[in-house]
Amino acid sequence: YGTNDMAAGWIALAFLHLSFMPALGINVAINSIVGKYIGAQKPDIAVSRARVGVLVAMLYMTTCAVIFVVFRYEFIEMFISSDQYTPEERSEIIQLGANMLIVVAIFQTVDGLGIVYTGALRGAGDTVFPGIVTAIYSWVFIVGGGWIAVTFFPQLGSIGPWIAASI
Repeated sequence: YGTNDMAAGWIALAFLHLSFMPALGINVAINSIVGKYIGAQKPDIAVSRARVGVLVAMLYMTTCAVIFVVFRYEFIEMFISSDQYTPEERSEIIQLGANMLIVVAIFQTVDGLGIVYTGALRGAGDTVFPGIVTAIYSWVFIVGGGWIAVTFFPQLGSIGPWIAASI
């Protein structure tokens, strides 16, 4: 992939970080809250608090996703210096980045669910299952899916691995 793919990918990744960092904070909070209620022998409250955390994270991340899709061209243009690229390169980066933001929006919405529930499971004392599932999913979907996308669907360009990760 060319320099334009890399530039667009880094810009899309920056926006992904803006949306999932609060989910990491909710992960830590839910970890503590679930641990507190499990320790107090109140698993029903632990479950309800975990669900509230997931709801808050999903609402925030879905709102970010909608904003990413609606303003995708404007967001990408903010990072492109007109004197740094030729008009053709600039146009290509903006189009690639805008397309990546659509896939990022889908990815991060679902990622919020996993981030918060992983914290809830850790708070409940289950660290092995989330670790194993994360390792398997990362290798199968992100690494393996990315390789499949690049090898068998090269026409997708740099968006192929993002689609695989979203799956």
